[in-house]
Formats: sequence, structure tokens, C-alpha cells
Amino acid sequence: MAIEAMKQTAGSGPDTNAKFSGFRMKDVFFQSPLIVPTNQSGVDTQFTLLAAPRILDKSLNWSEFRLYAFSNNEWTLVCRGHIRPTNGERNSDFNNGRELRERNKVYENIYQTQDESCTSRVDSDVIYQHLASCGLQYGPAFRRLNHISYNAKGDAIGELDLFRWTAENSSNHVQEHVIHPTSLDGLFQLSLIGTSRGEDQKTPTMVPTRINSMWISNERLSYPSSNSITVCAKSVPSTISQSGASIFGLDRDNKAPLIIIHGLQATIVANDENVQSIPNKLPRLCYSIDWKPDMSLMSSQEKLSYCEIGNADTPEPVEFSQAVHFMVLAYITKTLKVVDRAILATAEPHYQKYVRWMEFQAERFHAGALHDILPNSPSLLEDIKYQDALSTSLAEGNVQGKTYVEIGQNLVDILHGSVDPLALLFQTNLAAEYYAEISNSARFLKPMQRYMQALAHKDPSMRILEIGAGTGGVTTHMLNSLMPPTSDASAETSTPMYDSYDFTDISRSFFPEAQRKFVHHGSRLNYSILNIDEDPELQGFENNTYDMVIAASALHVTKDLNLTIRRIRKLLKIGGKLVLVEPTKPDQLGCNFIFGLLPGWWPDGTDGRETGPLVTEAGWNDICTRNGFSQVDITFTDYQNESCQESSIMIFTAVDTNEHTTTTEMPNNDAPIIMIRETSNLQLEMSHMLQAHFLENGYLGCEIVTLSEASKIDALGGKSCISLLEVDASAIWNFTLSEYKAFQLLIRSKVKLLWVKGAVGSNGGPNRGVVDGLSRVLRAEDTALVFVTLELEISEANKTHNLPRCVKHICQVLSTTSEHAASHSFEPEYKEIDGLLQIKRIVEERPLDRHISIQTCRTELRVFQLDQGPPLRISVGTPGLLESLQLIHDKSAGEPLQKQHIEVQTHAIGLNFMDLLTALGRLGDGTQIGTECAGIVSRVGDDAKGYFKIGDRVLVAYSDTCRTYVRCHYQCAVILPSNIPFTLAAGLPTTFGTAYHSLHKVARLQKGETLLIHSAAGGTGQSAIQIGLEIGAEIFATVGSQIKKEFLMETYGLSEDHIFSSRDTVFAESVLRMTKGEGVDVVLNSLSGEGLIASWECIAPYGRFIEIGKKDIQSAERLPMLPFARNVSFSAVDMAAMTKDRPHYMQSLLTILIQKMEQGQIRTSQPLQVYKLSEMEQAFRHLQSGQSRGKLVLEVDREKEIEV
Repeated sequence: MAIEAMKQTAGSGPDTNAKFSGFRMKDVFFQSPLIVPTNQSGVDTQFTLLAAPRILDKSLNWSEFRLYAFSNNEWTLVCRGHIRPTNGERNSDFNNGRELRERNKVYENIYQTQDESCTSRVDSDVIYQHLASCGLQYGPAFRRLNHISYNAKGDAIGELDLFRWTAENSSNHVQEHVIHPTSLDGLFQLSLIGTSRGEDQKTPTMVPTRINSMWISNERLSYPSSNSITVCAKSVPSTISQSGASIFGLDRDNKAPLIIIHGLQATIVANDENVQSIPNKLPRLCYSIDWKPDMSLMSSQEKLSYCEIGNADTPEPVEFSQAVHFMVLAYITKTLKVVDRAILATAEPHYQKYVRWMEFQAERFHAGALHDILPNSPSLLEDIKYQDALSTSLAEGNVQGKTYVEIGQNLVDILHGSVDPLALLFQTNLAAEYYAEISNSARFLKPMQRYMQALAHKDPSMRILEIGAGTGGVTTHMLNSLMPPTSDASAETSTPMYDSYDFTDISRSFFPEAQRKFVHHGSRLNYSILNIDEDPELQGFENNTYDMVIAASALHVTKDLNLTIRRIRKLLKIGGKLVLVEPTKPDQLGCNFIFGLLPGWWPDGTDGRETGPLVTEAGWNDICTRNGFSQVDITFTDYQNESCQESSIMIFTAVDTNEHTTTTEMPNNDAPIIMIRETSNLQLEMSHMLQAHFLENGYLGCEIVTLSEASKIDALGGKSCISLLEVDASAIWNFTLSEYKAFQLLIRSKVKLLWVKGAVGSNGGPNRGVVDGLSRVLRAEDTALVFVTLELEISEANKTHNLPRCVKHICQVLSTTSEHAASHSFEPEYKEIDGLLQIKRIVEERPLDRHISIQTCRTELRVFQLDQGPPLRISVGTPGLLESLQLIHDKSAGEPLQKQHIEVQTHAIGLNFMDLLTALGRLGDGTQIGTECAGIVSRVGDDAKGYFKIGDRVLVAYSDTCRTYVRCHYQCAVILPSNIPFTLAAGLPTTFGTAYHSLHKVARLQKGETLLIHSAAGGTGQSAIQIGLEIGAEIFATVGSQIKKEFLMETYGLSEDHIFSSRDTVFAESVLRMTKGEGVDVVLNSLSGEGLIASWECIAPYGRFIEIGKKDIQSAERLPMLPFARNVSFSAVDMAAMTKDRPHYMQSLLTILIQKMEQGQIRTSQPLQVYKLSEMEQAFRHLQSGQSRGKLVLEVDREKEIEV
């Protein structure tokens, strides 16, 4: 909305948008969700864009935008931010565009760095399945990411498919966008992948809440100007309740930035990981029904269409393939010129065959048969400079390119015998990376996975054998496909949809890495040696026991393909599947160039392969059909473009090779009976079409009858009966007594009943679902009963289009039911969904199991005496819930002590309002609570031994002090005199440190100056009052209640007319009145919003404004600039940061505070409220109440027992 509004208001005329290179946004806050109801009512929104004209070119001014939604009878602010168009990113005459080039170079370098570091790859289907298991459901339109990689630091890269309108020719449908919302959402999704480390970690439920800055290009971010862009996400330090990232998108060709996002913040709204104790083994409690197509009832085209769903057309590597093939040709040409023929004459036979293959390819090139080579190839074959540049580009581009270049540059030495190709490929891990990249990038993976999921859905107890599994590249994708659709992608907690998977190879060397990689699959995975050139049965593999055999690039290297396929057929059951993944372009320059150098690649010619081992798709089809398999069921190719296409996945079905006699005419008792209601036109029309079909196929005597007539037919047992009674209306629900008795007779007759009904959601409503429950009960009571239900997408309105398909589906279900009735292995329920016959299975809902387990599990409480128990720390189980505050084992206490650190056994811990915000998840990472403590030194690092010794009483100013043992830099501690109690000292560092540093070092407050202190009754406020009084300043104060006002008057002697209320901004008027319009010299501010602005506007000339709050700083609020005209300064103070960045200063500051306390110049803020460590929740709640004043301290009584 903001971009569109800016496009419309930024200027006028037809070229207005053309002059803008993009749009820049900043300080964008998402403050509440825009909830769109599912009904037709929609939601009312109001969008405002307020420009602030300040310069001559108004089009480049920042404008503030706000989006409101009307909900619950009120307008709610949804989003706000600032936006302006930019015209400097496209062209720049200044410095000849150097700044633009340098900026582009920065982002290109970042991308290259992340591309090198993000080595862990993950399939997009796996990612979206993982996100769904975490509660983040993305529909097809929002699944935009592909080719995803990540690293352990939380960075991720990938490709973003830009949204394409499904009705491109409809002007009423297509809308022009700079970037479509789903594409922008896909960009945000990349940060989730970094957060979850792919699928390794649970992703909390998060919603975007803020973007610090964002630039969006005005071009190349929407289809059809671009198909996709390269995207990168870099994680930034986050808090327990927030996640952060910087994201940018680059043009795929020139890597110029098209979108840049800095400071994307997402707030965690649900995070199961915050629970401290979750059972190791989740109970299996929740299940759901999942429907998938029955592949056995689909045509090849239907299978292909279904499997290709969601496999959007992505740019194919045509140019890369052409470049590779050219370089291969260049290497061949060069090698044939310089190779020593005398050495070749005595070389290994496979090298001699390789040279003949090179000569064959050279002849093909000169004959013009190589069409996928770069244009002008003949001249470029003489251009050494061009070849060197191209080879460098290929080697740096990806692993495939690197592999071709490595082989090409070493080819002559390999043929001369001085370089071992096996060592080159396998000892350097180059082959493993090559296989992984090939298997991860090919477009046939997604359709293959959908096919596998459908097969496993029908039979989740398959026994699978993989031949030549090698590095496990294909295994990974197959096993991912065999996980339940609602699983959390971990076989450790979900039940896989297969019974066993035999991982085999000719060499045992691959097994250790595979066992590590697939450890979660446990005993279901078996690892065995298998040489398919020999009889598997003699190697311990049982014939007729496997449901599927997978062979990925493993069969073409066997000696005799016909014999190999016959051996595989013996292993499979009838109906079992052979999944072949093979290079199917024998004349292609790719595979032979790399792997033809390996022994065993070239066949001996006994099976008819003379020129090479590779076989075409047609060749594999011929070999398989000759040796016990059907014609190919379905074929998936790695790419569609001929230049890129090298490999295919072909799936064959094992058939019964025994001859059977069949008759074309079926006996009369096999003709089905069709039951209808005579008053229904749809049932009549459907029944006549069915009758005609059966007659054409030899089923004689097919009768069309009513329910009453059917029940009176003699010898119904064994007959098939099709009921159309509920095709267009509910029947069983409205049965009369006579109809119900007729139905009983029909069931008792042992008829094979196929009950056809229209969709439950259509006319008739849920009453039409009665038959589902009835049939399940009847089948449970009589296990010999054949009662099948079929739900069709049919109605009177759509019958013209759907009726022929529905008739076909009825016949298919009747046929397969009859075939499996005797073995009682028929499917009891079918449903037509999107024109396909689908079957259902119960699947585990492991994410829901996990959620229930988390909600019901309880942390074990144990009682310790602190001196006898383990080191402890305060932890927040669930951010925002103070009741989840708990003491847990501090595992970091067992780590080695750094040389410059000391370890302190805490006796008292100071608490501040910032600690409350940390516990509530609003500040910091949620784990580091506490900034001050006092105690006794228990250990000393080597470099700190000259300053402290074990047993010293010390005062500490450091982060994360809510522990029973604190470690800190020795310069953040000072010796504590024995006359100062621990509880008294623990309240000094943060409050007095902040006040002293702010007033003495930053504001340089002088005697006689005026000082305004907000929240003056709090710990820091009272500290500031004491220091201000010591200096001799005139003090004004604000408090939140009358009680606090009276407290300041009684305790510090402040005049009543110098104390104001902080509940509103009237105090500013009072301050100006009391100072005769001058304002105050120093403001120590902790207010936010209007309170901060009011304080800022009552600053005196040459005044100093000290901000010790954080809310407005973190919210990036704006500050009016006018007061700066009076020579004033605005400073922010954060003592917690100084303990880390300036420890030497902290030590001198603490020394001053101790001296002043000893001399009686300062005292702890009053009242000093001491809570026991076991009372930590009460202490935090007191801070939360808003009624606290003075100082809160936790006392660590080491002799008392405490619950942990």
C-alpha cells in the first residue's frame, strides 16, 4: 500500500515513476495483525500518507504512512513508517557512478562470502514441511523459495521465485506491483531458515514487528520482467523474544541489489523451546486423516500432472550447459593434439576406449551434430584467452563446473598415467559434492518425491532396496519422501512410511558416513554389500520380497543390462516398482567426459553397447519390458531443455510373466447390479452409462433395479452391486422401515457392495455421510463383508462435464475391489478430489503431540542447601511469565576460568527495573539477568592474581549476575570493606553508578544549576538526588504518586513545589513556571513518548539532557530538533554496556562509590527491601507493580535450603 500510495502522490505526468529508481522506507512498525475474515464481509481499512514538504523537490521528501483496520467497533493501527522515492540508485553522474558501483560490489561480496559459507543444502519441500510442523503454514502461492543453503551461524541463501499471476490474460485479474506481497513474504521466510538452521532446530512462531530500513528497486522485482532473484539473509544478535536479520535480493545475472532490508525484527509469540523439560520420547496421542491419490488407478498422464504440481517452471541452466559442453570440446580438441600416442598404445583399455570416444565426439562436432555448443565455437576453439576466462568462471561458479575443469586441466596427465582420476575425484571429496549438487538441483526431485509419497501413502510398509547408494545423495531425498506429511522431519520422533530400507553398494567404504547421516532412521536402515553383476540371492538377498528397488546411476556400469534387470526382477514382488535414475543421453558430452576415465565404465560390448555405457529412455524401456517389467509407468527428466537434459527417472512395474488364459465375455453372475431411485434423473443417466460400459466389456445381464427389487434377487452372494442411491441426495438417513429391511437383506446376502455418493458438502449435507459410519461398523462386525464407499464430485449442475469421468472411476473401483476381494486387501473408502481417486490413511500429528507434551510436562523440583548443591542461575521458563522464574543448574560454572576473570560466590544481588524487562523478554537475550552483586572471591584467573585473592569481599558491576557464582573481568570488581554489608553494597553499582556517571561525567552538573530528575523515588532517582544535593544543584523531581511525593519531602527535604506528577506532561509547564521560562540545566530522563518530548522542550540554553531509558531509543522515535538551537546536548547512558566495553572505568567508578559510602556522603536508596533468593518471584512482581521505591536486593543465604 505504501509503495502504491507513493507512486501515485510523488509526482504527476506519464514519466513520474520512470525517474524513480526505487523506494526507501525506514522505521516501519507492524503494531497489530490485519485480520481478514473468511466470510464475504471483508475488512475495512484506511491508509494515510502524510508528506512533510521541506525541500524544493517534494518528491524526495520522507512521508509518514499509517494503515488502520476497523475491528471490534474501533479503528486499530496496523502499521506505520516512513517512505520516500529515490532517484540516485539508478543513475549517478557524481563520481561517474562510483558510489553505486561500490555499493553493488559490497553486496556482491557479501553474497559470495555467504555462498561459500552456506554449505548445508535443504530441499524447499522439506523446509516448508518443517515450518508447517512448527505451526507456520504456507500455501502454494507463498512457497517462493528454492535452492536453499544455510550455515551454522544462521545465515541463508536461496532463489526467490517471483509471483506469477495464474490468469495472465485477464486484465481484471492481473495487478501491477513493484513487488508482489507473496514475493516479499518469501524474502522474510529466508530469515526463518537461518533461525532454524534449515530443519535442524524448532522454529518458534514469529511475526514481523519492525524494519529499520528497506530499499526496494522500482524494476526487476515482478514477473515477467524477472522470473526469480537471488536472496541472502544474515542473522543478527537477537533476544529471547525477538529474532533479527538483514536480508537482500540480487539480480541473478549481474548481482546488482534489487531489495535491501536492514534490521528486520520478528517477535516470538510462541516458542516451545523455552520449556526446560520435555520428555525424550513423545507419546503418540494425536492422529489425522490424510488423503492422497491411488497411483494404481491413474493413467500415466494423470500421474505426471499430479507429480508436477508445484514444480514451477524455473530458469534452466542453458547457458551453463552450453559453456560446459564447449569447454569439454575444447579439452578434447587440445588433448587429441598433444596426447602421446605411443603411451596410449600401452595404456589401460578404458583409457583407449576414452580416446576413441573423444575422437567420435570431435567427428560429430565437425559434422555439425553438436547443436548445444556455444555460437562461434570453431573460432573460439582457437581463443586461449577466452577458454582460460571461461574455465575460471566455471570452476568458481559451482561444483559441477569445478569438476569439469579439474578433469579437463588434468586430462593429458591422466591419460599419460601421471594423475590418478580416482584420487582426483574421490580423495578430494569432489565426486561426493558433484553428486550432491546434481541431485539437489535437478527439477525431477519434487515430482519424484510426490510420487514416492503417494506410493508410501498406499503402502507404508514397503521393503525397499537401493543399489549403488554410494554417498547417499538420492537416499536422502527418498527417505525425506517417506516421512509422514505432518511429521517434524525427524525419524527420531515420527514413524517413517516404510518397513525397511536396504542401503547397498559394491564397497563398504560408503557405509560409515551413511550410518552417521541417517542415524535417526535406526534399525529400519540396513547396510549391505551388493554386486548386481552377480546373483543377489547368493549374496544373501531374498527373491520376491521387495516392493521397490532404486538404482541411481548404478546399472549402466554393469556388464550385461539384460541380466542385471532380470536379477532385479527376481528380487521384486509382482507389482513392485523399479525406480531407475540414469543418464539417458549417450551422445551428451557430460557424464562420459568425467567418469569415462574410471575403470569399469566402458562395457565390453557383450550386451550390444559398443560406443558407451549409457542407454536412452527408449532403450531402457525395451530392456525392461523384455525382462519382466511393464512399459515405463512414468518418466521425470532432470531438465526440459535439450541442452541441459542428461538424466531421467524412469519407473517400471514388475509383472507376472506366467501366461494366463482370459475370456472376453464374463459369465452372467459376474455382471453387477445397479441400484437407483427411479425418480432421480442423474441416477438414471449414470446407471444407463454404466450398463452400456459393462455390456461393451462383456458383462452380460447387468440389471438396473431399486433397493427393494435388489433385495429380492435370488443368489445375491458373490455378486457385485453398485448403489447410486446417494449420488444426488441422502438415502440412508431417510430410509423407511421397508427400505431399511431391504438394506438388511442386501447386507446379509454377502453381496459385494459399492456405495456411490455425491460429495458430503453438496446437496444433502452431512446426512449423506451416514453411510461412512455404517459401513465401518458393518465391516468391523463382519470381517468377510465387502462394503466399499466412493464419494464423487458429481451433481446435477456439473454432470455434463463430470459424468463420464465419474463412470470411469466407478468402474475402476469396482474392478480393483473385485480383484482384491478374495484376499480381503481391498480399499474400503475412496474419494474423488480434484478429479483423482484418492484413498485415506491415518497419520501421526507429531507437532500436536509435542505441543501437548510441553503443556503437560512438569519440571522436577529438588531441594538443596546452596553450599552443598550445584551452581545455580535464575532462568525464565517462558518469557513474560514471572511465575516461570526458576533456579536451574548453571552449567557454565564448570567451564575453565578466563585469565583476566575472577569468580565470585554471591551473597547479595541487586535488582533493577531493567532486570524486570529482561525477565519479561522485552530487553536483551532474556538469559542475562542482573547487573550487580556482592560476595566473596572463590577463584582467580592467572592475570588477576595480583589484584584479588580467594576470600576477598568484593563488589561487582557486570552483566548476568543473577547466579550463585558470578564470573567477571577483574576490573569490574573492587574490594568491599568489611564494615559494609553485602546487601547494602549490592544496591550501589547500577543506581549510583548511573547517577554519578550521568551527572558528574556526562552532564558535568555545577553548583547552582537546576536539575530535573524523573522517577525520583526509584533507586536511580534517589541516587541522583543525593549527588545533586552534594553538588549544590536546585532539584526538581517527578513521581508517580502522592505517597512517593511525601517520601521525597520527608527523606531528602525537597520542597513540595519542586515535586511534580509524572502521570502526565503538565510537569513541563510547572518547570518552566518555576524557572521563569528558562527551563532546567540538566534533565535525567527515564520517561518515554510524550513525557520525553515534554522534558526535552523544557531544557534551558546550554542544557544537558541525559537519557537513561531505552524504550524510545529501541523504538527509533523522532526527536524535535528546535531545542538544539539553544546549544543543548542530548546523551544516552547505558551502564550495562560499559561493564563490557570500559571495565577499567567501571573499577574507578566503583572505587569512588565505596569511598563515598564509607565517608557517609551517600547511602543506599530507601527503603532497602531485601528478599531471599527463594522469594525471587515476589521481588520481580514488586518491581512490576509500579509501587516500588528505593532499592530491591536478593539475599543469597547459603545455609538455607532452596527448591531447584
